[in-house]
Amino acid sequence: DVDALARDAGNLYARLRERPEVAVLTADSTLQGRGAQVFYEVPFSFATNNREGMTLRGVVDCLIVPAEGPPVFLEFKTGRPQPEHRLQVERYAEAMGRILAVNHVETKILYA
Repeated sequence: DVDALARDAGNLYARLRERPEVAVLTADSTLQGRGAQVFYEVPFSFATNNREGMTLRGVVDCLIVPAEGPPVFLEFKTGRPQPEHRLQVERYAEAMGRILAVNHVETKILYA
């Protein structure tokens, strides 16, 4: 049932946006004061610095770039915390830091 699936996805998204740790970062009034930009579903490609010359490709769920301070990268997950989630976020944060030319990117993993 495509309609039910779309409704469920929309409801899950709304619940995630209402969580205090997300709302404080993405609320329009907060962002206007800090001059931040919020981007969702940001695709990227990043050439890693390894012998194999691998390219990391991914999609950042939510990237918040404030006028001052470090960018914040939110990763939304379903299910239970897994070790590979932290590894993914660390790799994505490294890529975002290089792409944005900053030394530090704050990260948060939020489980639905």
